[in-house]
Amino acid sequence: MDNNKTIKILVGYHKPAVLIKNDIFEPIHLGRALATEASEDGKMSDMDYQWMLDNMIGDDTGDNISELNRYLHYEKEKKSIF
Repeated sequence: MDNNKTIKILVGYHKPAVLIKNDIFEPIHLGRALATEASEDGKMSDMDYQWMLDNMIGDDTGDNISELNRYLHYEKEKKSIF
C-alpha cells in the first residue's frame, strides 16, 4: 500500500493577488496565453505578468484551451481543470 499520496488543489489567478502556495495549494495563471493582450479589463502590465510567470504555473501547457479563455462562455475557473 502506498502511503505517500499527494493532493494538489489548484488556486486560479487572473491577475496578481495574495499568493496562496504551499505543498497542497498550487496557484495557476488562468488565460496565460492571452495575458499580454488587451481585454475589456485593460492590459496586464509587464511587471504583473512577470510576477505571474515567476510565482505560478500557467494553464497554457500540454493539451490546453488557454487561448480560448476570453471566447468561451462558461466560468473561467472551470477551464483550468480541462
